[in-house]
Amino acid sequence: MNALNQKRSTLRSAFTRSDNNLEVLLAATQLNASDTEINYEQISERIKQLRECDTKLLELLQKENCTSDESEKEYTTCENYEDKFIALKIKAKNVLARDAKNGTDFPHYTDTASKCKLYQIHLSTFNGNPREWLNFWSRFQKIHEEASIDDRDKYQYLI
Repeated sequence: MNALNQKRSTLRSAFTRSDNNLEVLLAATQLNASDTEINYEQISERIKQLRECDTKLLELLQKENCTSDESEKEYTTCENYEDKFIALKIKAKNVLARDAKNGTDFPHYTDTASKCKLYQIHLSTFNGNPREWLNFWSRFQKIHEEASIDDRDKYQYLI
């Protein structure tokens, strides 16, 4: 039981360190999504290990017929760590989702539209004549698959 208590103490310390690291990352003005995800995964692994250790320890306490106050105290402490993890999990997911939606996840990316004047392409409309289908489809496909044309410009061509 002492070895199990010592292991749990070590796991709780590691969990608290990870908890503090993740809190600092979430409070930062410049959020680094990959660091946040890494720390979130680390804290998830630590809570799994802590749950296993807590379960074993609570089972041992029941077998040793400890008082209800002792078992309640242990259970409450375990629940506090679970509550901390759940709160961090929700915070991390909300922050990552918000930043992914805002595009702050990729600070190196800039949306630059093409500044060159594009030549006018006349895309004929398909009127149902099977003889004109191949001509229409080849032009449509050429514009659609061209990587150098911006999506907004493709849209203008294809409408």
